Order: sequence, then structure tokens, then C-alpha cells
Amino acid sequence: MIGEEKKDRNLPQPLDEMEDILQDLGQVLENENLIWTTEGQTRPEHFDFSGMADLLRSAFHNASTDYSESSTVSSAGGRTDSASEDRQKNLSAGRKPGPPANLQLAANQKCTLCSDRIYATRRFYIQGRKPVLVVHFEGPFGKQTEARDRSQKLYFASEQEDDLFRRMVERMGLSMEDLHFQQLPACHFVSETSTADDWNERTLNCLTHLEDTIKRESIKLALITGPAAVLLFGEEGAKQFSESGEVIQMPVLSQQIGAVVVRSPAALLSLEGRTRKAQASGDDASYKTAREQEIKVKKQILSSLEKAFSLPELT
Repeated sequence: MIGEEKKDRNLPQPLDEMEDILQDLGQVLENENLIWTTEGQTRPEHFDFSGMADLLRSAFHNASTDYSESSTVSSAGGRTDSASEDRQKNLSAGRKPGPPANLQLAANQKCTLCSDRIYATRRFYIQGRKPVLVVHFEGPFGKQTEARDRSQKLYFASEQEDDLFRRMVERMGLSMEDLHFQQLPACHFVSETSTADDWNERTLNCLTHLEDTIKRESIKLALITGPAAVLLFGEEGAKQFSESGEVIQMPVLSQQIGAVVVRSPAALLSLEGRTRKAQASGDDASYKTAREQEIKVKKQILSSLEKAFSLPELT
């Protein structure tokens, strides 16, 4: 019996609870898609898992303490286990003890600044090689109310967006791997009930993580795109900066960095879709207008990128 197996293993209570949760996981997941709830039940994206990190830390601490106490032999025997010897070596070398690397939580996982988040984005930051940071947001925002977190596999929200942005970057002689990527905000929220003040507060809170990345990676240029640009500069400001292509000096708490606003890959795909739809309709005038708008925006983006990547600090 399952209950008997757990009893025989004498798991610490937090780990015992986690095992119960994981055993049910297969019943709610199918091909990475959540099986949605029936009427009257809470929707999965509205559950608050913010306490999960504390639960895991508590379980790890308790398990480590129990193991340490049970494995250390009395001084009369003159012997300790190998784990204790390793810990002693670390202390002698000046290294502080801590949880294994695979239990180290990302900055947004540990963050407690936004109490209304649904969950932290799984891979909110992707490291690059050059001092250029792409700031974007792929969570629910505006009309996009049920955006999935696909950050484990993708840079943006879809393979099509990744492919489009990759081709634009390659026109500049770079690769996606050359650039740093960071989502702002770094968590998902319920878009339908969020106010402008809610988004302003979340953006201000998340500047802490953006500042950390800028300082740690010596970032010289930020490419701001999509909802992140709207959250940082407002809708009108984001539109104005994306059309001008100018490099602006953007303050990020104690830091100041050059920034360029560009239209998002999702917006470009929308323009391409509008062009195809107009072409299929047979309306030559509509097709011509849509095609001209698509070309104009793409030229704006390439011009902005060329200007940004020609900055002296990047050469």
C-alpha cells in the first residue's frame, strides 16, 4: 500500500506532503498541457504556490540535520562519515555550507515583492556572451490573458517568434546565443483583474532583478520589446521610441543604460498575417497597404538595431 510504503521510509513531513502532490501530477498533466477544472473548482493558474520554496527549504534543512546527527560517530570511535569530512574541508577552505546546486533557486523564485503573482517564470533569465540584454515579457498581459510559460524551451512565446527574431539578429552578424534575455516582470499574473497601478507596482519591483543583471553581466545596451516596453515607457512612449529608433538613456535604480525600443516578434508576425489575409482576399488595395506597413516596420527595426549595435561601447 502507498500509505505503508511512506510509513516505512519515515519521510520528514514536508517531503511526505510533496510526495502526495507529485503522485497526483500525472492526473492533471497531459503532454505538458493542464487538464482544466470542472465547474466550481479553482482554476490551476489561480493557485498560489509562493510558499513552495519555503516548504522545500524547510524539508532540505530538516533532512540534512537528521542525516548529520545520525551519521556522525562519537569521538570515542574517532570516525565520521565522508559527508561530514567534506563539510569540514569546505569550512577549512573558507567555503560556507549551503544546499546542493540543484536546490539553488532563481532570483524570481525567491522573490517575495509581489504577493499577487500566480507563479514565477521558470527561465526568466537566459545568459548570453555580449553585453546586450533583450528585455521582454511573455506572460498574460492585455488581451493575451492565458499565455503559457514556455521559457524552458523558447526565448519568446512561440517557435515562429524565435525564428523571426533570430533572423533579424543574424542580419546584424550576431546569434541568439550572443544576447542576454530577461523577462520583466519575471512572474505571471492574472491579467483580467489587473489594473494599471498593479502593473506599475510589479514593474517597479522587478527593476531590482533587472539592475542585478545589468551590474553582474556589465550590460551596455538593452533592447526593450513588446509588453516590457509598454510597462517601462507607457503605450505612447513605447510607440514613439520604437518609431524613432533613438538610443535613450534609461535609468534602472542605481544604474543607467542605453536602450532601444523595437517592435516585438509577435507584432511582426501579426503584420505578416494581416498581409497574407489581404492577399488571399483578392483586395489589391488592402494588400498593398498591409504590405507597405509590414515593410516599413521591418525597416524601422533593422535601422534601430544597426544604430544600437554601432555604439562605441559595443565595438
